[in-house]
Amino acid sequence: MNKDIEAKWCAWLRDPANKQTQGALQKDGRFCCLGGLCEVYRKETGKGEWREHARSYSDECEPKMKFSFLDAVGTLPYEVASWAGIMNYYDVSDPEVLTPFGRYKLSTLNDGFIPGPEPGTRRLTFAEIADIIEGNPDL
Repeated sequence: MNKDIEAKWCAWLRDPANKQTQGALQKDGRFCCLGGLCEVYRKETGKGEWREHARSYSDECEPKMKFSFLDAVGTLPYEVASWAGIMNYYDVSDPEVLTPFGRYKLSTLNDGFIPGPEPGTRRLTFAEIADIIEGNPDL
């Protein structure tokens, strides 16, 4: 992965102004970690835009608008992955990385399907995901 872009993405993930969501690149102004890279791409290149895609419902049955970026809703568009220099052997649209918990896709780390300390699952924060992305040889 391009180290300059990696640094900008990790800085974006650590910025407390950016809020996290699950199940979509962007939902009502909140992003998943892959959506964060799309946002960095948009700001750096001036290309791409967020478009309304579909309405979904949260656990509280409140409608949430999902947005697509370069026609992708839940995975990284190839154009963004290529720009960032992601050369993941497994899948550039949802890179898989080695973590202290095993090998997981970034969307899995974001959405909360990794084993937690208690029964069930937990999701990683943006800051925890940034720690895994930095210097990860799988990217």
